[in-house]
Amino acid sequence: ADECEWVDVICEDTNEVDEGVVTNVVIAENGLEGEVPPEMGMLTNLVQLSMWGNDLGPTIPTELALLTRLESLELDLNNFIGRIPSEMGQLSELSVAHFSSNELEGAIPDTFVNLQGATELYFQENLLTGVVPEGMCNLPS
Repeated sequence: ADECEWVDVICEDTNEVDEGVVTNVVIAENGLEGEVPPEMGMLTNLVQLSMWGNDLGPTIPTELALLTRLESLELDLNNFIGRIPSEMGQLSELSVAHFSSNELEGAIPDTFVNLQGATELYFQENLLTGVVPEGMCNLPS
């Protein structure tokens, strides 16, 4: 597929039928500005989405919760405002989630207790309020 030739996009053959599907998008520190397109949620084979260190915003699209194979999500050091979508807690494969250094508000969604494979959850340097959801302290790592 043509997108497999793009800089910062990694593709893999997932099986004999699907040749060159996008599995990794690493567009960190690229000076990108504007909204994250909701169409990113259509990259259903994505395992890594790294967009840290840009000027993205204003909100995190809920469509990212459609990335059910996602293992690593790095949205830190952008200009996201509003709440972290509670739907993100449905990403059962997610082990790394970086939301630091934005202007996110509200509480950490209760659904994040479902992230049983999480090893890195970073929320510092935001405008978050409330308490850490009960059960997050019991996550494996």
